[in-house]
Amino acid sequence: MVNSKKKRLALLANAFWATGTGISGGDQRLIQIFKRIGKNFEIDIYTSSDGKKLFSKELSFANFVITDHECRGNIFRSYLKRNKKTLHEIKKRDYDIIYSSSDFFPDVAPAFFYKKLRSQTRWTQCIFHLYPKWWKRPGSKIVALVGYIIQRYSFRKIRKSADRVININSDVAKFLENYGIEQERLNLVPCGVDLEKINSYKPSRKKYDGAFLARLAPSKGIFDLPLIWSRVVKKFPKAKLAIIGGGSDEVKSKLKKLIDENGLAENIDILGYLPEDEAFGILKSAKVFLFPSHEEGWGIAIAEAMAAGLSVVAWDLPVYKEVFPGAISSVAIGEVAEFGSKVTKILTDPKIVQKERKNAANLIRNYSWDRIAIEEEKIISKIKLALLIDNFCIDKVGGIWNVENEIIKRMYKYKNLDISLVGYNLPKLANKYSYLKNYQFIEIPLKKFPFYSDIRHFLIVPKVVSKKRFNYAIELSQSIQFISRNFHLSGIAYDLTPLLLPELHRSSLVSYLRHRLLMGYALKKADLLFAISKHTRSDLINTFDIDRKKIKVIPLGYEKKVTEEVDIAKKFNVKNKFFLAVGTLEPRKNYQFLIEVFDQFAKDKKFLDVDLVIVGRLGWKYEKIIETHNMTRNKNRIKIVNSADDNDLGSFYRKCLALVYPSLYEGFGLPVVEAMSYEKPVIISNTSSLKEFPIDENLKIAPDDKPGFIKAMKRIAKDEKYVKVLGKKNQELSKEYNWQKTVENIAENLGIND
Repeated sequence: MVNSKKKRLALLANAFWATGTGISGGDQRLIQIFKRIGKNFEIDIYTSSDGKKLFSKELSFANFVITDHECRGNIFRSYLKRNKKTLHEIKKRDYDIIYSSSDFFPDVAPAFFYKKLRSQTRWTQCIFHLYPKWWKRPGSKIVALVGYIIQRYSFRKIRKSADRVININSDVAKFLENYGIEQERLNLVPCGVDLEKINSYKPSRKKYDGAFLARLAPSKGIFDLPLIWSRVVKKFPKAKLAIIGGGSDEVKSKLKKLIDENGLAENIDILGYLPEDEAFGILKSAKVFLFPSHEEGWGIAIAEAMAAGLSVVAWDLPVYKEVFPGAISSVAIGEVAEFGSKVTKILTDPKIVQKERKNAANLIRNYSWDRIAIEEEKIISKIKLALLIDNFCIDKVGGIWNVENEIIKRMYKYKNLDISLVGYNLPKLANKYSYLKNYQFIEIPLKKFPFYSDIRHFLIVPKVVSKKRFNYAIELSQSIQFISRNFHLSGIAYDLTPLLLPELHRSSLVSYLRHRLLMGYALKKADLLFAISKHTRSDLINTFDIDRKKIKVIPLGYEKKVTEEVDIAKKFNVKNKFFLAVGTLEPRKNYQFLIEVFDQFAKDKKFLDVDLVIVGRLGWKYEKIIETHNMTRNKNRIKIVNSADDNDLGSFYRKCLALVYPSLYEGFGLPVVEAMSYEKPVIISNTSSLKEFPIDENLKIAPDDKPGFIKAMKRIAKDEKYVKVLGKKNQELSKEYNWQKTVENIAENLGIND
């Protein structure tokens, strides 16, 4: 575990509506999942006082924020009160994750509001079923219409801002995709049953032929039950039906009236809400489960009845074909006589019961709450991360490009990250990172017209990242130039040489202003910066007045590659002992000075068998370096190698006397660590970040001190014992610079767990 700190999670359960008791499928799902995974988070549950009574037993570890003292009276007025209270309370707290347990507006509105305030917070939204056409829904048409309108309003907010959407059947997923919610945000996670618990309950002594268990609501088809059971009673006059579930007094009164009108007072018992053990005891004593619900997102009640060993008869809803294929008897909605006939057939033929129980038992094993909870936790914890790659890195090696590659390949090992690479050349990037599993790439258009590079950084890239709803973005190069965004932005700061030492770079007023004004503004607006050295951090603070607290120092790493031995004497005509310099041929590396130093060193006849090898690609203003080399008296003893692969470089490190690194300015100085890992001494400048290396202080020399460098080189060239001692010490020191530690440092500061 990279970061053991628990993520803060706001669980919105404001839509709970007490009807005297009962519990919806959505509420049950919430309880079953979070009692299994909830202790992995620091949870605040926003709900009513009645909701707290419902949830507190199983979720006692959570903190409850009461949004309404009770949920009685007008449902819409109560929802408005809860919404207002939640909006007031939630903005006071910092959350990593928002989990909205329903698509009702008192759960959706606060999540949408909070996402606006803190864009990096991950919002997971649950959508379990779609309102049918309101004029076809049983019960009040006004309530149905209002519910339909509110659900569509909620969908608009979810479409705009939710990071993850959990749905429990493919029909809902298809609708949401057509509604404009991208497939990549949709996650199909079914409901489940607690088989172990259900198996532990004993059948009740009182026997029933049929049973119903759900909330007493018109949409559950409860008013169909008396009509269906009247058909059963014609065949079995003493047949008994148990109706279990809480509901409003109005609904219960209407149900009782229908029972009396059909002369079924002796055949149907309205048992109301029962404790779980009693309810399942009755189910286990019955023979058939009646479930004439008109709308279901999944059908937890059916699954539980099947787990209790009951045959099931239900209206023919499309979702059942997906969830319970071939395991239940279904009837076209409204065909009451046929429904009653199927129930009667089951009661008549015990063989049917045995067969259906066997099918149900086999099917229901697939729906374990334990498995489903693990799956849902992965979705909740998932972080969508964009790694922004500079176009330069595609073709290059070493320096920044090496850093990008090492970070990318290690970030991909984090299981809770959904990573995309964002860059400018799809074919080349696809080839470079083909070794990565689940490779995803987002291509940014690469066009040529004045200032397009700036437009790309300031407008196009942040727009693309925002549209794809990334929670985090890490700029791996030093091109942090975003003005507007709605995601958590961090970046790696290497150095500020274009500003601090403009004379060492391509002379361009536009380039200077770009770095001074535009990048400076964006750096200050970034949420977090990773400086590769303490010196770089100081430069950021002094140059741009950036808050010190949001700059984290993460020294770069090194991983010694297994390379083949190369005959460099033959390949590069390097036959003598030699000092090695590694880095791009550019003014900042101070190679003109180094050539002049070596020219003085070479005058000493004691060291006629010692050469200088410079390995590095041609950079800007390299011409003067080549000119200086060509003019020196000892140019034949100075070898410049512009192209060397990993095998070549490894052999150069193995064979050299020491690394000489007189750079005028470095953000870190990766070749220093590389040489140390090969048990080599290093002679370096005492400037910028280089002075932070814990090497022999006698080998840290001012970058204009020729006698100092010559003295150090002579000692190394003649004192083998000194070289051996330094080499062993340096190799141990190099182990502190580890890419895995670097990436873990980044992940920990971003709050990413492994």
